[in-house]
Amino acid sequence: MYAVDVTLGPEFRAGEPRLLFEGPYVNIDINTFQVAPDGKEFLMAVNEELFRPTATLVVVTNFFDELRRRVPAGGRKQ
Repeated sequence: MYAVDVTLGPEFRAGEPRLLFEGPYVNIDINTFQVAPDGKEFLMAVNEELFRPTATLVVVTNFFDELRRRVPAGGRKQ
């Protein structure tokens, strides 16, 4: 998470970004943090599993063939 000082006025100016802290925080395209009404604190989603090593790799072959077998053309299984 970074902070940047800004100057508002006739011309917008942004200062150099400075690192506030690092961590395994979720970084996806939705709002994953909330700022307190006073602007002094915020809440962030943490994903500690994000950086945990894994020894398992799942490879799916013939995905579309399997999908067609499970969901025939024309609709869903009843």
